[in-house]
Amino acid sequence: MVREAVEPGNEYDRGVCPDDDLRTPQPLPSGDAIRWAVSSIEALQASANHEVWHGLDEHRPGVFSMPWCEMPSSLLDFTMELDDRNFVRRGYSMEVLQRFEADPGGLETLSFVEGLHLLTSFVRGERFCEGYLAGKLNDGSLVAVLRQIGRAWEAIESSGRKTVCVLKVGAEGGSIGLLARPQKDGRWEYVVTTDESLFQDVSDERADDRDEPIRWIADWGEALRTLDRYPWPVLLPLHVDLGFRLHVLEAVAARLEERSMPEEARTMKREEWDQVAGES
Repeated sequence: MVREAVEPGNEYDRGVCPDDDLRTPQPLPSGDAIRWAVSSIEALQASANHEVWHGLDEHRPGVFSMPWCEMPSSLLDFTMELDDRNFVRRGYSMEVLQRFEADPGGLETLSFVEGLHLLTSFVRGERFCEGYLAGKLNDGSLVAVLRQIGRAWEAIESSGRKTVCVLKVGAEGGSIGLLARPQKDGRWEYVVTTDESLFQDVSDERADDRDEPIRWIADWGEALRTLDRYPWPVLLPLHVDLGFRLHVLEAVAARLEERSMPEEARTMKREEWDQVAGES
């Protein structure tokens, strides 16, 4: 199963993200944006010192002062541009950061999406620890993760395997799934399928080279309404792509609430989806 084209992620700031952000899965950064990021970060690393601390030598009797780090405007502008170009994900996986901290050498094994989430954890870390992002630039981690994102994206482009399985449920006699692939602008399009062969080979060429053309859907809401022809939330969840985890679980929760079923059964089914989404 191809997983590289979408990201893993735990929900962050759930309830804080605007509703509009939760309705549509976030686009991926484009190939041009990735090439820009790699070249820009290398130029940025070669520039002057990336962190300036204030208050380290200021000691006034009876006054407690906390040192603080000033992020250079060049690094701040770069991170804002990363956000604008969809490098910074709405949700990110702390597991990826923990793996990196435990084994920095394992960075080269990260998939494209895992790289995006490690990058996001670096950017978000600045919220909680002043100088964190500048430190990652100084020690080479920020450059290394962007280079890995670039390498992983090149591998995806060369393989032609950008289509991913958003979710898959087991049904009597087979499976039901929702596939997605990024368009040139990074936005997603979807298709609902019961064709088991597509789950085994979800390359763009395989999906398009068929006797019966697939109708791709450009809207997430319409894709879910098409999927709603089946009772998918109460079937056996087999796979949830971690990049769509937030949106799938939101859709599951909403549909379970609408169904007439015992509360205990609703809770058990929601936990079942949570477990599969966390293990995919």
